[in-house]
Amino acid sequence: MVEKNITLTGFHPLRFFSKLGKREKNAAFFTSGEWQIISWNPVRTIAGKDASVFERLKKLPKNTSKLPFSGGAIGYCSYDFGCALLGIRSRHRALPEAIFHEYNQAILWNGKRLVARGDESFIEHVRAIHARPFVNATLPSIEWRSSLTKSDYRKKFTAVMRGIRDGDFYQLNLSYPFIASSNSDRRRLFAALTEAHPAPCASYFEHNDTEILSLSPERFVTIKNGVITTCPIKGTRPRGKTPAEDKRLAEGLLGSPKEAAELNMITDLLRNDVGKVSVTGSVKVLEHRSLQKNPSVWHTYSVIQGTLEKNLHPVDAFASMFPGGSVTGCPKIAAMHKIDQLEDQARGAYCGSMLMLSASGFLDSTVLIRTIESYKKALKLGM
Repeated sequence: MVEKNITLTGFHPLRFFSKLGKREKNAAFFTSGEWQIISWNPVRTIAGKDASVFERLKKLPKNTSKLPFSGGAIGYCSYDFGCALLGIRSRHRALPEAIFHEYNQAILWNGKRLVARGDESFIEHVRAIHARPFVNATLPSIEWRSSLTKSDYRKKFTAVMRGIRDGDFYQLNLSYPFIASSNSDRRRLFAALTEAHPAPCASYFEHNDTEILSLSPERFVTIKNGVITTCPIKGTRPRGKTPAEDKRLAEGLLGSPKEAAELNMITDLLRNDVGKVSVTGSVKVLEHRSLQKNPSVWHTYSVIQGTLEKNLHPVDAFASMFPGGSVTGCPKIAAMHKIDQLEDQARGAYCGSMLMLSASGFLDSTVLIRTIESYKKALKLGM
C-alpha cells in the first residue's frame, strides 16, 4: 500500500461520501480531530458479544505511518456491550454488539490535504467516484415520535430523584429514543445532516442492513504515543440569536451551579477511570469547564490526560473505561443498574462508542449521542 497526496478539484468529503454507490460496501466515515476519514469495502469483519473481540483487534497488522488512519479497524460498541463487559445482565435481553470492519484502504482529508492510502487501482477508483455527479441531498421531512409519554417520563424522573436523595447514586443519565420511518438513502442523509449541522465527532458506519449516523460533539478516549486523553461533556445552553444573547447564554452556562456540579462529578469519575490504566501520578485535568461552541448549542467540557501503563494495549484501556461516564452517571455501575430498571428498551448503539484503531496504534473514539440507528426503513434517534 502507498500513502499518496492527490488533488481532486472541488473535493468535499461529505459530498464525496454521498456519491458512494453499491460497489462501495460497508462504508465508514470517521472524524478524528481535523481529519475526516472515509473507507469502504473492508477485507473482513470482526464482531462479538464479549471481550474476545478486543483480542482479535490486537492482532491486526501494524505499521509506523504518521497518518491518523493507516489501515486498521473502524466500528462501534453498543451500550449494551458495555453492560456485558461490566457483568450487568439487562432485563431487556439485549444482544450486546461490538462490530468492526478491517480496512486496508482509505482516503483522509484535513481541509487542505487529501491523502489516499491504497494501491493504484484504489486511487483510480477514488478519482472515478469523485467524477460522479453530485445529487444535492436536501434534508427530508421525517416525523419523529417519542417512545415515552410525558407522564411516564415524569414517573421515571421521580424515581431518579428518589435514588439521588437516598444516596444510591449522585447522577443518572435517563434517556429514551425517538422513532421514525424513512426511505432516505442513509449515506446521503448522513451527509446532508452533517453539512447542515457540523459536529466535531461526526461518524457513520454500516454493516449489512444496519447503519449508524452520528453527529456527536463528544470525544471519548484518544490514545496516541502512550498518552490517553478523554473529554467528557456536561452542561448545555442554546446559542443566542444575537451576539449579546449568545454571550449571555454562554455566561449563564458557566455561572450555573447545577451545571458545574454535573460536570465536576463526571470529571472526577473519568479521572478515576483514566487513573486505572495510567502510570501513578501522571493523571492531570488539563482543562475544566471549557466552553465548546457548536452551531446550535454551547457545552462545557473537561480534558483529562494520563500516561498509559507500559505494555497496556490501547483497546484494553478503552475496554476498561467503556461505556463513558457522561452517559451513565455516577457511581457508574450503580447508575447503569438503575438505568436498566427504568428505561423501557435497550439502548443499542446509542450511548455506546464509535471507535477507530489505526495500524499505527493510534486509537480514537466518540460517544454515540445525537445518533440515529437505522435498520431497513426504521430510524431510532437518541439525543
